[in-house]
Amino acid sequence: MSRRMRQLDALAGRTRAIVLFGLAYMAPAVVTSTFGVIAAYAFLGFDAVSTLSEEAQDPQRTIPHGIVLTVLAGGVIFVALSFVMQWAHPGSSFADESSAGYAVSTLVGGKDFADVANIITVLGGFASCVAIQASTSRLMFVMGRDNVLPRPVFGRLHSKLLTPVPNVLIVAAVALLATNLTLADATSFINFGAFLGFTVVNLCVIAYAVRQGRCDNRPSLLGFVILPLAGAAVDIYLITQLGATATKLGLGWIAIGVVYLAVITKGFRRPAPELRLDDKESAGTAL
Repeated sequence: MSRRMRQLDALAGRTRAIVLFGLAYMAPAVVTSTFGVIAAYAFLGFDAVSTLSEEAQDPQRTIPHGIVLTVLAGGVIFVALSFVMQWAHPGSSFADESSAGYAVSTLVGGKDFADVANIITVLGGFASCVAIQASTSRLMFVMGRDNVLPRPVFGRLHSKLLTPVPNVLIVAAVALLATNLTLADATSFINFGAFLGFTVVNLCVIAYAVRQGRCDNRPSLLGFVILPLAGAAVDIYLITQLGATATKLGLGWIAIGVVYLAVITKGFRRPAPELRLDDKESAGTAL
């Protein structure tokens, strides 16, 4: 992985740490799960901007700006909507939690307004799915190109579209399988993956700082050690507060990953393949 991409990962890790440390400071223990959902859904995904760095113009400038602006814009929108919803419907008791947004919209502007808002929400959901497919399929392509995943399947681009079509279809298939999950199970599962990923990234920021320190290039103690350590601690605590279903699914997914890593490293006797997110790398094999 290039030095610039490690810096981008460090930036994303410090941003997560600030967000999650602030949530832990503001939230009492009785609403930990609520703030966990806020952390996962209000801020989850901003770091996916970095997966498109190879397609961006002037990525050393635009990608860090995109990450920070995404967090700021998402935070403002989330706070504003939360304020309006609590203003219109104080508390969190609804007859059907899955349609809480529609119920609040009805209180604010009537049924016609709620229908229009609902349509906009659905369209936003489609846009979100497209963004998820773009970032996830691109990351899977890089992993296939670097032989972390099987290259013949994941490391291929369409000859005309120049997009990882097999990865897009795989992401779509997995998404369709998720429609069988309940809202509570899906929420818990996403939270498990999010908090685990946040924990690992925060720890990687600390590891990066240690490696830089050995090279006589010591980064900021606050930004590269204290805040990431606080963020990792909060993440681990939030993981322990999730339901049994999420824990079982998450641990099962981790077990699959460990087994796969053992296979590609010949029983951990070989180094694990490394991701190379670099503009000068080859574009992969065309279909």
